[in-house]
Amino acid sequence: MDKILSIEEAAEILGLDYKTIYRRVRNGEIPAAKFGRVYRIRESDLHKYFDHQVEEVKKDAMERKTFIEQEVHCAFCQRRIYSRLSISYQCEICSKPICIDCFTLKKIRFCTDHIKEKPSIIPHKEIKCGRCGKPIVGSLTFVKKCKEPNCEEMLCKICSALVDEPFCKTHSKLDRKSEEVLKNAYQKGLDVVPAVDAREMEKAIMRDIKNRISMPISLVDPVSQKEFLVQNTKIETSIQDSLDIILKLNSRKIDKKMAEKCYPLNVNFNTILSTRIKGLKRMKVHIDLRVISRLQKYVEHGFDIEPLNSAELGEAIDKELKNIEHQKEFHCILFSSPTGWDKTAIAMVTGEKEKKGFIHQYISVCLLDLKSSKVYYNANDEKVIPYLAIFAPEILEELITNISRLIEDRLLETNHLTVDEVTKKFDVSNWIVKEIFTNLSRKNNCNLDIINNKLTISVS
Repeated sequence: MDKILSIEEAAEILGLDYKTIYRRVRNGEIPAAKFGRVYRIRESDLHKYFDHQVEEVKKDAMERKTFIEQEVHCAFCQRRIYSRLSISYQCEICSKPICIDCFTLKKIRFCTDHIKEKPSIIPHKEIKCGRCGKPIVGSLTFVKKCKEPNCEEMLCKICSALVDEPFCKTHSKLDRKSEEVLKNAYQKGLDVVPAVDAREMEKAIMRDIKNRISMPISLVDPVSQKEFLVQNTKIETSIQDSLDIILKLNSRKIDKKMAEKCYPLNVNFNTILSTRIKGLKRMKVHIDLRVISRLQKYVEHGFDIEPLNSAELGEAIDKELKNIEHQKEFHCILFSSPTGWDKTAIAMVTGEKEKKGFIHQYISVCLLDLKSSKVYYNANDEKVIPYLAIFAPEILEELITNISRLIEDRLLETNHLTVDEVTKKFDVSNWIVKEIFTNLSRKNNCNLDIINNKLTISVS
């Protein structure tokens, strides 16, 4: 009979992360049986999946090699095509390949031998945005043409995303003030974040947080000092937004559907994880997402360019403190901004020089720059570390990997280590050290013991 493996054992065999195997099982890529909340995998099925991945890699490599050896060229501009992904169309008569730039930018549908009329755009001619004047260098920077009838001007990605303003400079309906702000932003090289993009960022981060909360992860409640598994808790969610404010600020008559699609709504996404622990009252932990955008600017100009500062962040934190002042329950809050955060706001949370940054008994704060996906947090606040698994899983994985290496090096010098010794030596939280000890005991020749009421790892 085949050996039956847990997801942890399968991940260990393939040298992959637990979450990677879990996702493959949930997607049906790796056959598995489910018993209650637990998955079990046959070892033979795992080997078959591995062999299948090997064949896929060989197949992709052979296809790429064969394609490159064929020396395929675009049938219109004659540029060499190095990947099938760069072929967007074929000549409608002879089926010769047409590259993505010729198809998207120049609307080419025929090769040079069969083109029905002289093309209005010469190959390799520089195309500029009809609004900001920036060169459109490829299909990724081009979105649409000017909305004015019979106008052939093309718009770059940013200019075409301005709310109700997909027009070139000649047909623009923006007021002079907005035009000047936009012009100055381009001249200074500042990032312009259109309202539509800000809304898409808002929806994306909300979707990501929902998905991560549903993953099998372990967290710690700083109030009760108890560790718990998210899948064993009762999860309650609620969403609030500022749609009514958008409708009041907007002088143009737009319906709710248009506002929800085109403007950021400053979403407040609240999640409450609650469970009962023996000897204690019901434990509650709040995981909150706060998206902050300057709604007035998005309504007036259709875009924003400046990162949020410490004054705006401080106002948001004060508002949260007033709301949860009497709850005595832990809140981990992710403040997100489509335009990012300036140095003063980042320093307010992370601290600088001798300042320790923002630390509160019942609140931990993280900042997320939605443009760059960078997460900022206070390394001196141990309460926030477990919650990076939701807000910034890549940061937590990197931190655990680095500390694991230090512990392994330390074990070469001494036969055993306690949690307290590692915590003081490397200035990390107990939660991370316990997690690393457990991982090392599974992978390496290490044993976990309790000596003098202290969790100890030793080399066997």
